[in-house]
Amino acid sequence: MVRALALDTCNAVAWNNNGNALSDLMRHAEALAAYDRALALDPAYAFAWNNKGAALHDLKRYEEALAAYERALALDPAFAVAWSNKGNALRDLKRYEEALAAYDRALALDPASAVAWYNKGLTLEELKRYGEALDAYDRGFDRNDPMDWRAHARVYRALGRTAEAEAAERRAKELGG
Repeated sequence: MVRALALDTCNAVAWNNNGNALSDLMRHAEALAAYDRALALDPAYAFAWNNKGAALHDLKRYEEALAAYERALALDPAFAVAWSNKGNALRDLKRYEEALAAYDRALALDPASAVAWYNKGLTLEELKRYGEALDAYDRGFDRNDPMDWRAHARVYRALGRTAEAEAAERRAKELGG
């Protein structure tokens, strides 16, 4: 990546990809600077706006993350991942109903998004709407993911379904979670 940037410092895609690499290394502040550079070169780059939002979210700057996701969505209203990420920022801001609306929009665009279903389930749990949370978790359920089993266990326990909660907890442990 550094080599590509050395050859062409005016390549927004290369700066965005550099930000992705830095983000993968948990170097979120540096990633943010790379996304800003990409956006200075191409302010209409929806993916860079979404990625900037993710970096801001990782830095716990939720209002700014929300604004970045909204910029991405203004550029590409059919960007399902940005809708899901917007939901995450709204959930972290405790704006749960708005978060649910964002997840619903993401899921209308990509009904198979396990991440959106999971995050919708988390939001429904926050609202103590456990039956709906269980339905959301079921819709995006990866039976090989201990995190999904733990989510099911929490909801089963909240619903008073102790045997199912214990079975889900056992399965999560079997999977290394």
